Amino acid sequence: MSDSLEFRLLKYIVAVAETSNFTRAAERLFLAQPSLSKQIRDLEDDIQFPIFDRSRDGVRITPAGEMVVAYARESLKGRDALIAMARAVHLGEVPPLRLGFSSFVNGALLESFRETYCGMFPGCEIQLAGGDPSQILQRINLRTLDCALLPMPIDGELFQVQQVSQSPLVICMRRDDVLSSQTQLDIHEIAGRIRIFATLNSSLRHTPVSLRCSMRLAYGYS
Repeated sequence: MSDSLEFRLLKYIVAVAETSNFTRAAERLFLAQPSLSKQIRDLEDDIQFPIFDRSRDGVRITPAGEMVVAYARESLKGRDALIAMARAVHLGEVPPLRLGFSSFVNGALLESFRETYCGMFPGCEIQLAGGDPSQILQRINLRTLDCALLPMPIDGELFQVQQVSQSPLVICMRRDDVLSSQTQLDIHEIAGRIRIFATLNSSLRHTPVSLRCSMRLAYGYS
């Protein structure tokens, strides 16, 4: 199959899907109807399945065509968003990204996020703000932060959460603790018992246990 499914044709496919008529789609696109019909037909011949069923009653999207139409819409939406963002970068109109982070976030992860962002949006500033996760989430809710790197779990339906990393944490407990025989624990099992210490008390006997913990990027809905 050749690289025939280009943006021009994606735009044509969406127009036909939304109007259910080649003539109305051609008018919207400022094209001659025979030219539009031929280009869509040539594409269907190239990909070896029909996107549309034609009949006297109009145009209907085929089951396989539904996938192509969905792809066309998302691709055009993504292209428009990319062009808008690139234009804003060119004009220097991108505001600083206000990124909150917990002190428990691995420094390498934070640096990786910064490098990736700067690679995608050259010259765009990132303003970092560390703090307690609950305070950071409150600041996202108040829109004084745009997003944050935080350890899970994150409660609340006001935030969209996406996992960006996963790594084990190590906890220490008494050897006679009922949970010490397990090699891996869910954080909810011991959430109410966790304490953070700067140094370990050498007088206690400790057993390291792996704790499942995901690092998430949380950001508020706009």
